[in-house]
This record gives sequence, C-alpha cells and structure tokens, in this order.
Amino acid sequence: MTLGGSPEDRAAAGWIVADEIMRERTGGRPRSYGKWREATLNGVKLTGKDHVLVKHFAEPVFEAAAAKKKHNHGLAGYVGEWLWYLLTRDLPEDPARPVEILGPPKAAVNDGGGDGLIVYREGGTARGFSFRLWEMKKYTGKANRPDGAIHKGWTQLSTKGATYLVL
Repeated sequence: MTLGGSPEDRAAAGWIVADEIMRERTGGRPRSYGKWREATLNGVKLTGKDHVLVKHFAEPVFEAAAAKKKHNHGLAGYVGEWLWYLLTRDLPEDPARPVEILGPPKAAVNDGGGDGLIVYREGGTARGFSFRLWEMKKYTGKANRPDGAIHKGWTQLSTKGATYLVL
C-alpha cells in the first residue's frame, strides 16, 4: 500500500497506527478495544465505565496533558516506535534471512531498552544470527548540528546494547 501526502492519506495512516496501538495495548479485548474502535469509527465519545476502562489503556501515551509538558516527546517517540515496527513487520520476508524475533514496542516509550529490535537467522543456519537495534532520539533543531542527539543515542546503545539483547 502506498500513501500520498493528501489529508485523507495522512488520516488513513494515522488510523492504521492508532488502531494497531490500541489493539496491542488492550490485548484486542472486545470490552476495551472493541468499545474504543466502535466509538472511534462512529465518532462517538465514550462515557461512564466505558470511558474509564479505555482511558486506562490509552492515557499512558496519549494523554493530551502529558504531550504538552515541556521536553516530553513521549507521544512522538511512541508513534515513531510503532511506525518502525509496522513498516518492519510488513516488509516482504527474505527467505535467506528469515525474521526470528520482532516484537511490538514496549508499553511506554520511556521504558528501558532499545526502541526497536529485529533478529534475523542468517543463511538458514542454526546459529547464524544478525540483528538491528534501533534507538530513537529527538532532535528539535535548536542547535546547529544534531551531533549531540546522535552521540546520546550511540552512547546508550554502546553502553547498554547487551542488556537489550536477552535471547
């Protein structure tokens, strides 16, 4: 599927990401995910117990107040992790390099660990593996160069990378 730059395409991409996130966060349960999905598709605001239930799943990453706090990039980071995961998950698989491990993003963007991990089996061998570990850092453009954000990400991976890979 290819998306263009139209408002409709951006809305479709936003819906895909939001739907995947809420399905994962709720475990796909009809009582929470089903209520959220039905209300969202119908443009209806949840109230009462349904609102409280769905809020517990959505609030940790989608709460408007948290997104507005200064220097809080949690929502942008969480959506970025999900974009990476969904794009990686949906790539055509290479038979010579099958995916062994690819899990959805962690429950909260500020949890420890890398922002994305994929492990491949190399050449169909029993012990040959390679991996990609993605670490996302936000660069706001306030400095002339992004090297501080790059260095921070590199340092985090080089000092803690082994703890991210518990196979």
